[in-house]
Amino acid sequence: MMSGPNDESLRRGSGAHPSDLAVIFDMDGVLVDSEPLHLQALNEVLGPLGHHATAAENEQFLGWTSEECWQVLIERYHLPADNLQQYLARYDECLLRILQHPVAPTRGAPELLARLRGLGVRLALASASKRSWVDATLRALGLDRAFDVVVTGDEVMHGKPAPDIFSLAASRLGVRPERCILIEDSLNGVLAARRAQMTVVALRNPAATYLPLDAADCVIDSLADWDPQQLLKQVALAQQQ
Repeated sequence: MMSGPNDESLRRGSGAHPSDLAVIFDMDGVLVDSEPLHLQALNEVLGPLGHHATAAENEQFLGWTSEECWQVLIERYHLPADNLQQYLARYDECLLRILQHPVAPTRGAPELLARLRGLGVRLALASASKRSWVDATLRALGLDRAFDVVVTGDEVMHGKPAPDIFSLAASRLGVRPERCILIEDSLNGVLAARRAQMTVVALRNPAATYLPLDAADCVIDSLADWDPQQLLKQVALAQQQ
């Protein structure tokens, strides 16, 4: 994604320094199509137990914690409930091993991050995943130095749709929530950003096109096709009124 003629107008014409603006990214489904990786790890645990989850089944767990996911799987496949922590530990081990290999980012993600960085906009990642998964994923993507702030699900008391994780990201950036744009692909994430009083861009996930994302300020199909300049200017100008 190349910079455009209006990039300079954002730097100088909004009446606010771009560093007073922030873009906060979700990770899974936004920066990386992680569902195949999670499904692979899931089946590495389920396989020896005599079960196999399909991609359609895995879609149910978009935006869920791994503990919530495994509680459902235990009931569905009649697994011993006392083994929950064992399943979680094995799943964690499998996923981290998978993430030791390079992973392709979603189309347009590196270019968008570079353009926002060139504009002087502050950048954060706010993911409901645990810190070890987020760090491993960013390394696999080659984006481990792309963000000013990284906040993970194990740092907040309440998960999405509570606004906690996005509010914490804004606080650590030193940017007011109303000057933040949040990019999300899940309904719970959109609702959480709304409750945090942020502008929301919903990225439609091909694996979950059925999700109602009408609460977002705009809905996009790809990071590669989205020009952030106009929305950044709107957010900057709105705070001057």
